[in-house]
Amino acid sequence: MKATATALRATALVLAGALLCGARARAGADELPAEPAAGVAEARLEASAGLELFGPSYRIQAVTVRGNRKTARSLIMRDLLLHVGDLVTAGDPRVAEARVRLLSLGYFLDVRLSLEKGAARGDVILVVEVVERGTLILNSIFLGSSEATSFWGGLDGSDSNFLGRGVGVGAAFVIGSEPEVDGASGLQQAYRLRVSDPSFVGSTAEARVELLYNRAVDFYRVSGRGSDGAPANFRGFRYSRVGGALGLGLDLSRTSRMAAGYRFESVGADLPDAPTQSFPDGSEARVDLGLLPGRTTVSSLTGAFELDTRPDPILPRSGTKLAFTGEWAPRLLGSSYDFAKATLSFEKWLRVGRRGALGLRFGGGIIIGEAPSFDRFHVGDLTRLVAARRLGLVMSTEPARDFFGTDIDRQRYGVLAGLTSVEYAHRLFRRSGHLFGGDLFVGLGVFGLSDADHLRVRDRDLAQALPVDLTFDVGLRFDTYVGVFELSLGNTLGRLPF
Repeated sequence: MKATATALRATALVLAGALLCGARARAGADELPAEPAAGVAEARLEASAGLELFGPSYRIQAVTVRGNRKTARSLIMRDLLLHVGDLVTAGDPRVAEARVRLLSLGYFLDVRLSLEKGAARGDVILVVEVVERGTLILNSIFLGSSEATSFWGGLDGSDSNFLGRGVGVGAAFVIGSEPEVDGASGLQQAYRLRVSDPSFVGSTAEARVELLYNRAVDFYRVSGRGSDGAPANFRGFRYSRVGGALGLGLDLSRTSRMAAGYRFESVGADLPDAPTQSFPDGSEARVDLGLLPGRTTVSSLTGAFELDTRPDPILPRSGTKLAFTGEWAPRLLGSSYDFAKATLSFEKWLRVGRRGALGLRFGGGIIIGEAPSFDRFHVGDLTRLVAARRLGLVMSTEPARDFFGTDIDRQRYGVLAGLTSVEYAHRLFRRSGHLFGGDLFVGLGVFGLSDADHLRVRDRDLAQALPVDLTFDVGLRFDTYVGVFELSLGNTLGRLPF
């Protein structure tokens, strides 16, 4: 059994270094395919928004859509902005805006608008030519190994244009082997199902539904120094989560969006009696497991706001992203856990030379009240050098590296978190086809994580008492037909004890 676990661990480590762990859906291409050959149209409408109207006006007699083998015509017409009977000119800004709106759907690699002669003088046929992209996206590949969990694997995939109707459908799963930690038995499992409708009951609001199920194991330290992440220093306990979330999102402009929702989960925890940790000096302390025993509930209201001006959110070279999320779980909503949580992040990209880009990131979060452990900040959320949670599952007992000697290796969960980082990305290539682009990136940052007890009981001011550490990463990032993939040093080190 031990030999099998060792072999699995070795295999997973090799794969984790050769495969990537994070994939995200692409929202647009930095460079679009070449323009189709001329001759289809008498007048090509390629004007940019803001140009003054000029020249003769034409009445749109009909609209023809070409190239939509999968996407429903009604879906294209909904975001076209131009309709039969409208008057257009060669400099009509609605043409450029319609093209941007159709591209922003994420269903097309290119969109071209042109005019053909109509049946009568002054009448034209508006031709919309689209080049469809694959909307079946591999969002994430979950693959790794640690001393505590010899192997875990899973996938997260979605189709943003299911059956050509513009409905998004996604599913994800992760399965981890039985942890090699006392008290932890059985496989870890997590499943997600997501459905979204970008035009809910014909409106401009997007409706989202997510269902989840987790059969999880978590670990708590019973002995050893904070820097020693050996599984023998930990005990495990099981808990489960089942529930989901409902939400509505609304585009405020082409670059800003807000959302609100409701979340409900039923949590069942089988907790050990009086869990304690023994320290090297012989003293003991009670351990907060972050969960209530038996069957409990999480019932909360959620909200979010996002402003994103990056032309390419996957391989960005310029622009800004600002994001805020908030959650309130009061007892008056029936929640067993009474807490409020807020996160704020800011990202700014600047061009550096002909091929380079510099990204500056700032982020932080705070939790007030008693949140369950799976809603608290985890060290793997902040640094690439520790295995991240996968769909809420904790797979490793490894602590933060504690390069600065601030005792952050004692922090696995926290209610106060922050991250500041800088990343340089060098463009290797951009092209059409199945491999859209590739970047070489180097990142360096500092993060902090602290729990409530550490903040309350301290002999230094808050700024000095906050445990902080260094994080870094270097690797390759590729934008492909089925998603964005990374091959990085951080993905490998996050699965290796050192």
